[in-house]
Amino acid sequence: MLFQKLNARWPHRGHAESVSATVGTSLPKYLPGLDAVRALAAMAVLACHAVQATTVWSPRWVSNGGAAWAAPIRTAMEEAGAWGVGIFFVLSGLCIHLPLARKMALGAPPQIDAPSYFRRRFRRIYPPHLIALGLSAVVAAALPLAHFAVHPMISAPSFRQLAAHLLMVHTFVPSAFYSINHVLWTIAVETHFYLLYPLLLAARRRIGTGTLCVVLLGISLALRMTGKVFAFDAEMKLILERNFVCRFWEWTLGCWLAERIVNRGIELTPNLRALLGGLLVTYAISLGLRNLLPYGGIWSGTLMPLLFALALTAACGLAAQPDSFLVRVGKASYSLYLVHPIALSIALVTTRAAGITSAWIEFAIAVPFAFAATFLFFRCVEQHYLATAPPSRAPVIQGASGRKIIGQITQLPSPLV
Repeated sequence: MLFQKLNARWPHRGHAESVSATVGTSLPKYLPGLDAVRALAAMAVLACHAVQATTVWSPRWVSNGGAAWAAPIRTAMEEAGAWGVGIFFVLSGLCIHLPLARKMALGAPPQIDAPSYFRRRFRRIYPPHLIALGLSAVVAAALPLAHFAVHPMISAPSFRQLAAHLLMVHTFVPSAFYSINHVLWTIAVETHFYLLYPLLLAARRRIGTGTLCVVLLGISLALRMTGKVFAFDAEMKLILERNFVCRFWEWTLGCWLAERIVNRGIELTPNLRALLGGLLVTYAISLGLRNLLPYGGIWSGTLMPLLFALALTAACGLAAQPDSFLVRVGKASYSLYLVHPIALSIALVTTRAAGITSAWIEFAIAVPFAFAATFLFFRCVEQHYLATAPPSRAPVIQGASGRKIIGQITQLPSPLV
């Protein structure tokens, strides 16, 4: 019954229901609200790693066990990183599927030109990733990373680790999972999502996106429960819970959300504070689920993507200024994601060499340095691989409530991760 309701409301056999006449206008090609959310997610990951590195690295935290409030801050920041990655997965599926969802709403079949699609994805993702991988390995080999008490954010690779990264299969190799650059496991998972997209569309033609989401969620829950029930070691649990099979339902949820937005339309609003407040609420809920409930990771992995979908729906209608700080950071968020472990490592090694032992000073130096490295990498590397298109504005009409309503999707820039 649930499957029938999902598929009846969002048809799946190539002919989406017509958009209502009251929302029959087009969205702008460029949606700055999604860049704002992308920026917040990337900065959450940066904050997580910056706090982890500074608090772990400083001698007074290591020798004294940390201040009384050290553990709660560390827990909160670790959740911020997971929160940011979760948003990226749903957002990626949304952005990839939106152009096709718009075509399907006009009667096109749910299929893509696979060679063209893979060429665009490869050009957008792999060259910046490869350059960041090389920079991470070179910098790690040059820096005295033994200062880190747990594990460095970057590391000099073995041949096996390097080969696994080059082939984007390091998420299946425990010794390579976090190697070279701590965050690159998510890029591999994203790559696997992209490879599965044609198969997702084939499955969609048979059972619908809503049904597919539920099926993949069931697989994700089964894998997570398997890791809890059986006495697997930490490495096996890592592979089980952070591979593309376990997380693919989140990306598929983004695809389902794209079709929903096309069919239902969204409201255009400049209320950035409401969006920020909603995202803060999702973070607080995620923190509570993971740390207060039994099997908190399973609850968080199940419920949080649904809340992210609500936030992203609101973000699609956000009329943010294209030159605002959040939007600019959002445009460069792939660069921020790739290079911040390198920048943090350089900054923190430098501050330690200068005799600085305050975690607060380390943080105050490392984070601005990470932003500077981000925009340098974006300008020198990532920008050359962007499929740029001038933003266009579309007409809007007033809805019954007096708020601006916008409907069908025309085009959206490719996601960052």
